[in-house]
Amino acid sequence: MALYLNTLPRREVRNAEDVLLAEVRGLSFNDLNKLVAKNFDNLDKLLTVWEHYQEVSQRQDPGAMMSDMDFAAFIADICHACPAIMADIILMAADEDEADDAHVKHALIMKWPMHAQCRAIGTIYGLSVEDFGGPVKLIGALIQQIRAAAPTLGMIQA
Repeated sequence: MALYLNTLPRREVRNAEDVLLAEVRGLSFNDLNKLVAKNFDNLDKLLTVWEHYQEVSQRQDPGAMMSDMDFAAFIADICHACPAIMADIILMAADEDEADDAHVKHALIMKWPMHAQCRAIGTIYGLSVEDFGGPVKLIGALIQQIRAAAPTLGMIQA
């Protein structure tokens, strides 16, 4: 089987004047692991915000994601609580996190207007989990795959 690494979907992020700011891709589980390791201390703030909006967005379908209005408020709170994490996410999704001048690009992203940062995060979110119907359904699909593989891997099933 061949792997085609150059076929990852990417989208442009532009500012209000239609100037190209970045070209981003969705995040992988490996990316999330790196982000958690780098930003562990700040994640408590992020998780508190997430828990609040998960409560706000309770639906009859437990896998449902928050409404567009709830998601916009969630992004605004992230902008306030965790600007460095947002810049790390954008830098990583643009594949610039390991560049020699990554710290310079990080500082530049931190200076982008909020609408540009939110537009970038929304685009990255869409590329990362949108096809699954949101992060809750993505995690559910992952758990189902692990449960299905458990007997062949010699794991105990719950």
